[in-house]
Amino acid sequence: TTPVSKITENIRILNQRNNIDTPPVVLLATGAFSPIHDGHVSMLEKARHSLELVGRTVVGGYISPSHDKYVSHKYKNTFSLNSAERIHLCQQKVADSPWLMVDPWESLYNLTDTTYTDVIRRLYQYLVANISFPKGLDIFYVFGGDNAPFCRLFVDQGNCVCVARH
Repeated sequence: TTPVSKITENIRILNQRNNIDTPPVVLLATGAFSPIHDGHVSMLEKARHSLELVGRTVVGGYISPSHDKYVSHKYKNTFSLNSAERIHLCQQKVADSPWLMVDPWESLYNLTDTTYTDVIRRLYQYLVANISFPKGLDIFYVFGGDNAPFCRLFVDQGNCVCVARH
């Protein structure tokens, strides 16, 4: 269900250059994305840039649209797009990106909504089962400054990037 082609290609290129000294990084952003907009993509681009400034190599990134149950609760009685529509719009938005992809697992392959920590855990397990990472793999959860208190949740375990909103 989760595409890996952009990650495998980026790792192949890095291996040819002997350019992987630390575990490569995959970014993950979850949310309603109803609809996705340039700010969402910009947030991931800024997170990538920040990590590269400190010597990390980002080989891929995922946008994970949330389950319809979460979105309908979030938007209550207002209009929101269903998961198929949100996934389609997200795929269109990142189609030309050499590193960003859409992971439909959270919204299509669960009976109900799930936590972002479950999405992180599942993505990690899926990637290490399907791609060889000789130096290991780090997943960084990416979110906007409006959710800055999330940073505390990553102190003892996991990685995150909080991107300020302007």
